[in-house]
Amino acid sequence: MPLHGISMGYTLTDGKAHTRKKIQYYEMLGSRAIWTDGWNAVAWHKPGSSWDEDSWELYNTDKDFTQANDLAAQNPKKLAALEKQWWIEAKKYDVLPLDDRRYERVADPSRPVAAMTKDEYTFYPGTSIVHPLALPTLLGREHTITAIVDVPEGNADGVLACSGGEFGGWSLFIHNGKLHYAHNHLKIAEYLVSTDKPVSAGKHQLSVKFTPTGKSLKPDIFTGDVVLSIDDQPVGEAKGIKMASQYSSVTGYGLLVGRNTGTPVSHLYKPPFTFPGNIEKVSIKVNPKVNL
Repeated sequence: MPLHGISMGYTLTDGKAHTRKKIQYYEMLGSRAIWTDGWNAVAWHKPGSSWDEDSWELYNTDKDFTQANDLAAQNPKKLAALEKQWWIEAKKYDVLPLDDRRYERVADPSRPVAAMTKDEYTFYPGTSIVHPLALPTLLGREHTITAIVDVPEGNADGVLACSGGEFGGWSLFIHNGKLHYAHNHLKIAEYLVSTDKPVSAGKHQLSVKFTPTGKSLKPDIFTGDVVLSIDDQPVGEAKGIKMASQYSSVTGYGLLVGRNTGTPVSHLYKPPFTFPGNIEKVSIKVNPKVNL
């Protein structure tokens, strides 16, 4: 499969080499730009408005790197040529048709994802990280995460399952022998639910249930209550935890079983904090009837 663009390998041996790139187009959510030979034309697009209403700006980036001086009125021919070139590049690289939708594109049911709608999902240890778009939607929905494990004698500390990282997500883990559930709300607050006593050695069902109780649009968050259980017996709870409406695009990390690579969801441990016992499976049950 041919790759678009120009290799930057030559710059590794010659830091003063002049760029070999002749042209570069840009498009995101309808906003557009094109650079060529030191000239940059840009058009910011307001979502939902007509493309004909977009106003193009023109900058000479060789002389005005910060793009503070708009030359559109002084050089309309150059601007028109760049705008025409943008459409050529857009057609060449399959940018068209333009689409300025945001959340609708992410939530498009025709997008191929692995997490087809069902009541329960099962994950196993040893699997690679599962991308957020291949996971069931948990934010704002009632759900229960259950790990069926064999807790070893002695040191049993480690992550059973987690999703996310430093900037948001959740983690179900054992630390100092006790079961914990941490919910990292965009690094603004870390909500922690813990058992009073250590988890005994042997086979157990260790779970956490989230029940949504409210939703706010500004800021865009959910609130809810959490119950931590061992073998279906409640052993800890927290009320009013905050959950962001989106995490995947911010944190960049998906689901992991038995470890937390990358950055930690909770600073009670350091990655990868691998669970030393045996994990049979991790199941996620989603109640479609309770959804804010």
